[in-house]
Amino acid sequence: MLRHHLLVLVTALAAPPPPEPSVGVCWTRNRVDVREPKARRGEANRSADALELRNLVLSAGSVRLRHNVSSCLFTDLAAPLLAAAVGELLAAPGAGELRGLRLFDAVLPDGEAAFLAALEARGDGKLAAWARDAGTLVNSRLGRIYNLARAPFDVTLFLDDDTYACAGGLELSLRRLAGLRKGPALRAHPFSSPSTGISPAKLRDVAACAWRGAKDAAKRAGETVDGASLHAACADAHAKASLWCPGAQGGAILADRRTKGLGKFVDGWLETYVNVGPASRRASFPERRPVAGLPQVRRRRRVEGGRPRRPLRRGPVRARAALRVEIKQ
Repeated sequence: MLRHHLLVLVTALAAPPPPEPSVGVCWTRNRVDVREPKARRGEANRSADALELRNLVLSAGSVRLRHNVSSCLFTDLAAPLLAAAVGELLAAPGAGELRGLRLFDAVLPDGEAAFLAALEARGDGKLAAWARDAGTLVNSRLGRIYNLARAPFDVTLFLDDDTYACAGGLELSLRRLAGLRKGPALRAHPFSSPSTGISPAKLRDVAACAWRGAKDAAKRAGETVDGASLHAACADAHAKASLWCPGAQGGAILADRRTKGLGKFVDGWLETYVNVGPASRRASFPERRPVAGLPQVRRRRRVEGGRPRRPLRRGPVRARAALRVEIKQ
Protein backbone atom coordinates (compact mmCIF):
# COMPACT_ATOMS: atom_id res chain seq x y z
CA MET A 1 0.00 0.00 0.00
CA LEU A 2 2.84 2.39 0.91
CA ARG A 3 4.60 1.56 -2.35
CA HIS A 4 1.41 2.29 -4.26
CA HIS A 5 1.06 5.72 -2.62
CA LEU A 6 4.70 6.55 -3.33
CA LEU A 7 4.20 5.59 -6.99
CA VAL A 8 1.15 7.85 -7.26
CA LEU A 9 3.05 10.71 -5.59
CA VAL A 10 6.02 10.36 -7.93
CA THR A 11 3.73 10.24 -10.97
CA ALA A 12 1.91 13.38 -9.81
CA LEU A 13 5.19 15.24 -9.26
CA ALA A 14 6.47 14.21 -12.67
CA ALA A 15 3.34 15.34 -14.55
CA PRO A 16 3.93 18.49 -16.62
CA PRO A 17 2.10 21.62 -15.55
CA PRO A 18 -1.05 22.46 -17.54
CA PRO A 19 -0.42 24.80 -20.47
CA GLU A 20 -1.24 28.46 -20.02
CA PRO A 21 -4.52 29.49 -21.63
CA SER A 22 -4.16 31.39 -24.87
CA VAL A 23 -5.36 34.99 -24.85
CA GLY A 24 -6.02 37.46 -27.65
CA VAL A 25 -8.01 40.39 -28.99
CA CYS A 26 -10.54 40.13 -31.81
CA TRP A 27 -12.68 42.46 -33.88
CA THR A 28 -15.71 41.93 -36.11
CA ARG A 29 -16.06 44.14 -39.18
CA ASN A 30 -18.81 43.06 -41.52
CA ARG A 31 -21.24 44.64 -43.96
CA VAL A 32 -18.59 46.85 -45.56
CA ASP A 33 -19.71 48.52 -48.79
CA VAL A 34 -18.21 46.96 -51.90
CA ARG A 35 -18.14 49.05 -55.05
CA GLU A 36 -18.48 47.56 -58.49
CA PRO A 37 -15.82 48.51 -61.06
CA LYS A 38 -16.49 51.45 -63.37
CA ALA A 39 -15.32 50.96 -66.93
CA ARG A 40 -15.12 54.71 -67.63
CA ARG A 41 -12.46 54.94 -64.95
CA GLY A 42 -10.56 51.98 -66.30
CA GLU A 43 -11.43 49.82 -63.27
CA ALA A 44 -11.58 46.07 -63.67
CA ASN A 45 -12.05 44.82 -60.10
CA ARG A 46 -14.48 45.33 -57.26
CA SER A 47 -13.17 47.30 -54.28
CA ALA A 48 -14.13 47.69 -50.62
CA ASP A 49 -14.67 51.16 -49.21
CA ALA A 50 -11.38 51.76 -47.38
CA LEU A 51 -12.84 54.61 -45.34
CA GLU A 52 -15.23 52.17 -43.64
CA LEU A 53 -12.20 50.23 -42.39
CA ARG A 54 -10.33 53.28 -41.08
CA ASN A 55 -11.50 52.89 -37.46
CA LEU A 56 -10.66 49.19 -37.55
CA VAL A 57 -7.11 49.88 -38.74
CA LEU A 58 -6.60 52.53 -36.04
CA SER A 59 -7.99 50.28 -33.30
CA ALA A 60 -6.00 47.19 -34.33
CA GLY A 61 -2.90 49.30 -34.91
CA SER A 62 -3.10 50.79 -31.42
CA VAL A 63 -3.16 47.27 -29.93
CA ARG A 64 -0.34 46.00 -32.16
CA LEU A 65 1.93 48.97 -31.43
CA ARG A 66 1.53 48.97 -27.66
CA HIS A 67 0.81 45.38 -26.63
CA ASN A 68 2.33 41.96 -27.23
CA VAL A 69 -0.93 40.09 -27.73
CA SER A 70 -2.34 37.95 -30.55
CA SER A 71 -5.24 39.24 -32.60
CA CYS A 72 -7.90 38.14 -35.07
CA LEU A 73 -10.54 39.65 -37.34
CA PHE A 74 -13.95 38.26 -38.29
CA THR A 75 -15.17 39.66 -41.60
CA ASP A 76 -17.35 38.82 -44.59
CA LEU A 77 -14.98 40.59 -46.98
CA ALA A 78 -13.08 38.46 -49.45
CA ALA A 79 -9.37 38.27 -48.66
CA PRO A 80 -8.24 40.28 -51.74
CA LEU A 81 -10.74 43.08 -51.02
CA LEU A 82 -9.69 43.25 -47.37
CA ALA A 83 -5.98 43.24 -48.19
CA ALA A 84 -6.38 45.96 -50.81
CA ALA A 85 -8.45 48.26 -48.57
CA VAL A 86 -6.23 47.83 -45.50
CA GLY A 87 -3.12 48.21 -47.65
CA GLU A 88 -4.47 51.46 -49.06
CA LEU A 89 -4.94 52.84 -45.54
CA LEU A 90 -1.52 51.69 -44.32
CA ALA A 91 0.14 53.26 -47.36
CA ALA A 92 -1.61 56.61 -46.94
CA PRO A 93 0.56 59.64 -46.05
CA GLY A 94 -0.90 59.83 -42.54
CA ALA A 95 -0.32 56.17 -41.64
CA GLY A 96 2.79 57.02 -39.61
CA GLU A 97 3.76 54.24 -37.19
CA LEU A 98 1.13 51.91 -38.61
CA ARG A 99 2.87 51.66 -41.96
CA GLY A 100 3.95 48.09 -42.67
CA LEU A 101 2.29 46.55 -39.60
CA ARG A 102 0.65 43.15 -39.76
CA LEU A 103 -2.53 43.94 -37.91
CA PHE A 104 -4.11 40.49 -37.53
CA ASP A 105 -2.66 37.06 -36.82
CA ALA A 106 -5.81 35.37 -38.12
CA VAL A 107 -8.65 36.47 -40.42
CA LEU A 108 -11.80 34.35 -40.00
CA PRO A 109 -15.18 34.28 -41.76
CA ASP A 110 -17.96 36.27 -40.14
CA GLY A 111 -20.66 34.10 -38.58
CA GLU A 112 -23.79 35.74 -40.01
CA ALA A 113 -24.04 33.50 -43.09
CA ALA A 114 -23.42 30.33 -41.07
CA PHE A 115 -26.13 31.23 -38.56
CA LEU A 116 -28.72 32.04 -41.24
CA ALA A 117 -27.86 28.80 -43.06
CA ALA A 118 -28.40 26.88 -39.81
CA LEU A 119 -31.81 28.52 -39.40
CA GLU A 120 -32.86 27.43 -42.89
CA ALA A 121 -31.48 23.92 -42.41
CA ARG A 122 -33.74 23.33 -39.41
CA GLY A 123 -36.82 24.72 -41.18
CA ASP A 124 -36.86 28.31 -39.88
CA GLY A 125 -36.73 29.88 -43.32
CA LYS A 126 -39.12 32.67 -42.34
CA LEU A 127 -36.85 33.86 -39.53
CA ALA A 128 -33.84 33.71 -41.84
CA ALA A 129 -35.75 35.72 -44.48
CA TRP A 130 -36.73 38.32 -41.85
CA ALA A 131 -33.13 38.65 -40.73
CA ARG A 132 -31.85 39.10 -44.30
CA ASP A 133 -34.42 41.81 -44.98
CA ALA A 134 -34.04 43.54 -41.61
CA GLY A 135 -31.09 45.66 -42.71
CA THR A 136 -27.43 46.18 -41.98
CA LEU A 137 -27.73 46.70 -38.22
CA VAL A 138 -29.51 43.41 -37.53
CA ASN A 139 -27.26 41.39 -39.84
CA SER A 140 -24.13 42.94 -38.40
CA ARG A 141 -25.22 42.08 -34.86
CA LEU A 142 -26.00 38.50 -35.79
CA GLY A 143 -22.42 38.08 -36.94
CA ARG A 144 -20.99 39.82 -33.89
CA ILE A 145 -22.94 37.62 -31.47
CA TYR A 146 -22.16 34.42 -33.36
CA ASN A 147 -18.43 35.18 -33.38
CA LEU A 148 -18.19 35.46 -29.60
CA ALA A 149 -18.02 31.67 -29.20
CA ARG A 150 -15.71 31.02 -32.14
CA ALA A 151 -12.50 32.93 -31.45
CA PRO A 152 -9.22 31.00 -31.81
CA PHE A 153 -8.13 31.87 -28.24
CA ASP A 154 -9.18 30.46 -24.88
CA VAL A 155 -9.90 33.93 -23.50
CA THR A 156 -10.69 36.69 -26.00
CA LEU A 157 -11.31 40.38 -25.63
CA PHE A 158 -13.74 41.46 -28.36
CA LEU A 159 -13.40 45.15 -29.16
CA ASP A 160 -15.49 47.49 -31.27
CA ASP A 161 -13.56 49.06 -34.10
CA ASP A 162 -13.95 52.50 -32.52
CA THR A 163 -12.04 51.41 -29.39
CA TYR A 164 -8.50 52.72 -29.08
CA ALA A 165 -5.90 50.96 -26.90
CA CYS A 166 -3.71 53.09 -24.66
CA ALA A 167 -0.38 52.03 -23.24
CA GLY A 168 -0.57 49.58 -20.35
CA GLY A 169 -0.53 45.92 -19.46
CA LEU A 170 -3.21 44.50 -21.74
CA GLU A 171 -1.58 41.08 -21.96
CA LEU A 172 -1.12 40.98 -18.18
CA SER A 173 -4.78 41.88 -17.69
CA LEU A 174 -5.94 39.16 -20.07
CA ARG A 175 -3.74 36.52 -18.44
CA ARG A 176 -4.91 37.45 -14.96
CA LEU A 177 -8.52 37.42 -16.12
CA ALA A 178 -7.91 33.98 -17.64
CA GLY A 179 -6.52 32.83 -14.29
CA LEU A 180 -9.68 33.66 -12.33
CA ARG A 181 -11.34 30.48 -11.12
CA LYS A 182 -14.83 29.56 -12.32
CA GLY A 183 -15.38 32.78 -14.20
CA PRO A 184 -18.53 33.41 -16.27
CA ALA A 185 -18.67 32.72 -19.99
CA LEU A 186 -18.93 36.40 -20.86
CA ARG A 187 -17.87 39.54 -19.06
CA ALA A 188 -19.11 43.02 -19.93
CA HIS A 189 -19.93 46.20 -18.07
CA PRO A 190 -23.68 45.94 -17.34
CA PHE A 191 -26.26 48.65 -17.01
CA SER A 192 -27.77 48.57 -13.53
CA SER A 193 -31.25 47.22 -12.93
CA PRO A 194 -32.70 46.12 -9.55
CA SER A 195 -35.00 43.63 -11.33
CA THR A 196 -32.01 41.57 -12.45
CA GLY A 197 -30.07 41.86 -9.22
CA ILE A 198 -27.54 44.30 -10.73
CA SER A 199 -28.35 47.34 -8.62
CA PRO A 200 -26.41 50.62 -8.48
CA ALA A 201 -25.50 49.74 -4.88
CA LYS A 202 -23.89 46.47 -5.96
CA LEU A 203 -21.92 48.21 -8.70
CA ARG A 204 -20.68 50.70 -6.07
CA ASP A 205 -19.65 47.75 -3.87
CA VAL A 206 -17.70 46.31 -6.80
CA ALA A 207 -15.90 49.61 -7.39
CA ALA A 208 -15.09 50.04 -3.68
CA CYS A 209 -13.75 46.48 -3.49
CA ALA A 210 -11.51 47.03 -6.53
CA TRP A 211 -10.21 50.30 -5.08
CA ARG A 212 -9.32 48.62 -1.78
CA GLY A 213 -7.57 45.82 -3.65
CA ALA A 214 -5.57 48.29 -5.72
CA LYS A 215 -4.43 50.18 -2.62
CA ASP A 216 -3.45 46.95 -0.86
CA ALA A 217 -1.51 45.73 -3.90
CA ALA A 218 0.29 49.06 -4.20
CA LYS A 219 1.58 48.67 -0.64
CA ARG A 220 3.18 45.34 -1.48
CA ALA A 221 6.59 45.92 -3.06
CA GLY A 222 7.10 44.57 -6.55
CA GLU A 223 3.45 43.71 -7.24
CA THR A 224 1.88 45.03 -10.40
CA VAL A 225 -1.61 46.43 -9.93
CA ASP A 226 -4.04 45.26 -12.59
CA GLY A 227 -7.38 47.03 -12.41
CA ALA A 228 -9.23 44.78 -14.87
CA SER A 229 -8.68 41.52 -13.01
CA LEU A 230 -9.28 43.23 -9.65
CA HIS A 231 -12.59 44.60 -10.88
CA ALA A 232 -13.60 41.21 -12.31
CA ALA A 233 -12.76 39.38 -9.08
CA CYS A 234 -14.77 41.92 -7.08
CA ALA A 235 -17.69 41.59 -9.50
CA ASP A 236 -17.67 37.82 -8.97
CA ALA A 237 -17.83 38.43 -5.22
CA HIS A 238 -20.42 41.22 -5.05
CA ALA A 239 -22.50 40.94 -8.24
CA LYS A 240 -22.98 37.32 -9.20
CA ALA A 241 -23.20 36.34 -12.85
CA SER A 242 -26.69 36.34 -14.33
CA LEU A 243 -28.27 35.04 -17.51
CA TRP A 244 -30.40 38.17 -17.68
CA CYS A 245 -29.34 41.79 -17.74
CA PRO A 246 -30.96 45.02 -18.95
CA GLY A 247 -28.07 45.69 -21.30
CA ALA A 248 -24.31 45.94 -21.33
CA GLN A 249 -21.58 48.04 -22.85
CA GLY A 250 -20.71 46.10 -25.99
CA GLY A 251 -17.53 48.02 -26.84
CA ALA A 252 -15.45 45.50 -24.87
CA ILE A 253 -16.64 41.94 -24.16
CA LEU A 254 -14.49 39.19 -22.66
CA ALA A 255 -15.38 35.66 -23.78
CA ASP A 256 -14.00 32.46 -22.20
CA ARG A 257 -14.41 29.42 -24.45
CA ARG A 258 -13.17 27.08 -21.70
CA THR A 259 -16.54 27.40 -19.99
CA LYS A 260 -19.31 25.03 -21.04
CA GLY A 261 -21.82 27.83 -21.01
CA LEU A 262 -20.33 30.07 -23.71
CA GLY A 263 -21.76 28.22 -26.70
CA LYS A 264 -25.15 27.80 -25.02
CA PHE A 265 -25.26 31.45 -24.03
CA VAL A 266 -24.42 32.67 -27.54
CA ASP A 267 -26.91 30.27 -29.16
CA GLY A 268 -29.61 31.42 -26.76
CA TRP A 269 -28.79 35.07 -27.43
CA LEU A 270 -29.11 34.53 -31.18
CA GLU A 271 -32.38 32.62 -30.79
CA THR A 272 -33.84 35.38 -28.66
CA TYR A 273 -32.64 38.07 -31.04
CA VAL A 274 -34.25 36.59 -34.17
CA ASN A 275 -37.45 35.55 -32.40
CA VAL A 276 -38.06 38.81 -30.54
CA GLY A 277 -37.13 40.97 -33.54
CA PRO A 278 -40.10 40.16 -35.82
CA ALA A 279 -42.54 40.16 -32.89
CA SER A 280 -41.30 43.56 -31.75
CA ARG A 281 -41.60 44.96 -35.25
CA ARG A 282 -45.16 43.67 -35.63
CA ALA A 283 -46.10 45.31 -32.33
CA SER A 284 -44.53 48.63 -33.30
CA PHE A 285 -45.81 48.70 -36.89
CA PRO A 286 -49.04 46.68 -37.04
CA GLU A 287 -50.38 45.77 -40.46
CA ARG A 288 -53.23 48.06 -41.56
CA ARG A 289 -56.32 46.33 -42.90
CA PRO A 290 -59.48 47.94 -44.34
CA VAL A 291 -62.42 48.05 -41.93
CA ALA A 292 -65.91 47.62 -43.33
CA GLY A 293 -68.17 50.66 -42.94
CA LEU A 294 -65.38 53.21 -42.60
CA PRO A 295 -64.47 55.72 -45.33
CA GLN A 296 -61.36 55.08 -47.37
CA VAL A 297 -58.40 57.16 -46.15
CA ARG A 298 -55.70 58.29 -48.51
CA ARG A 299 -52.59 59.97 -47.11
CA ARG A 300 -50.44 62.33 -49.11
CA ARG A 301 -47.16 63.90 -48.20
CA ARG A 302 -47.29 67.63 -47.55
CA VAL A 303 -44.79 69.62 -49.56
CA GLU A 304 -43.64 72.91 -48.10
CA GLY A 305 -41.57 75.32 -50.12
CA GLY A 306 -41.16 72.81 -52.91
CA ARG A 307 -39.23 70.37 -50.67
CA PRO A 308 -40.75 67.24 -49.10
CA ARG A 309 -40.49 66.74 -45.38
CA ARG A 310 -38.32 63.99 -43.89
CA PRO A 311 -39.60 60.43 -44.42
CA LEU A 312 -42.05 59.39 -41.73
CA ARG A 313 -42.16 56.10 -39.90
CA ARG A 314 -45.35 54.11 -40.11
CA GLY A 315 -47.50 53.81 -37.05
CA PRO A 316 -46.81 56.57 -34.49
CA VAL A 317 -49.78 58.89 -33.97
CA ARG A 318 -47.51 61.94 -33.72
CA ALA A 319 -46.53 61.48 -37.37
CA ARG A 320 -50.07 62.18 -38.56
CA ALA A 321 -49.69 65.89 -37.89
CA ALA A 322 -47.35 66.10 -40.85
CA LEU A 323 -49.79 64.32 -43.20
CA ARG A 324 -52.79 65.75 -45.02
CA VAL A 325 -55.63 63.28 -44.88
CA GLU A 326 -58.27 63.27 -47.61
CA ILE A 327 -61.44 61.29 -47.04
CA LYS A 328 -63.31 60.04 -50.09
CA GLN A 329 -66.89 58.94 -49.42
